[in-house]
Amino acid sequence: YQRRVHGVVFVANFLTKSAEVMGCPVYVTEQYPNGLGKTFKDVHVPANAKIYSKTKFSMMIPELWQDLEQQKQITDIVLFGIEAHVCVQQTALDLVERGYTVHIPADGVSSQRHSDRMIAFERMRQMGVFVTTSESLLFQLMGDAKDEHFRSISSFAKEARPESGLYEKLSSEKPISSL
Repeated sequence: YQRRVHGVVFVANFLTKSAEVMGCPVYVTEQYPNGLGKTFKDVHVPANAKIYSKTKFSMMIPELWQDLEQQKQITDIVLFGIEAHVCVQQTALDLVERGYTVHIPADGVSSQRHSDRMIAFERMRQMGVFVTTSESLLFQLMGDAKDEHFRSISSFAKEARPESGLYEKLSSEKPISSL
């Protein structure tokens, strides 16, 4: 789990730095910070990010809904963090129910147990969520090497990253048809 958390922190920084460069809003929630602590100090939180405390598992608390609904141009949401099968999944469900398109970078999401993480990915796909990787997502948003943000984001993408734990699990799994 600790190894995967390092990967999630790396991807969180990759995505939040990229959001800063691209001018995308960043919303951060902290699950019961008085008891569980604040966001990891190693995570880059942009100066203009909005930070909310919560006890609800979904990050979609009334204050965040209010802020998000004022941003009419936002139709797509990128979710990352922990725990995939609790907070991330419940947030994705809330957003899909309200008509948002949700993207989950699999390398930016984790759970204590790998099985919970993988089942959460499957359930979110069934809900209509797009599960991809952080790099794929950002390059899709840019669409072209001529994009004004390409140079900055591609330099972030070149940084050595910790292993997410996904590859060895995916490569060792047998296809359902062979079981």
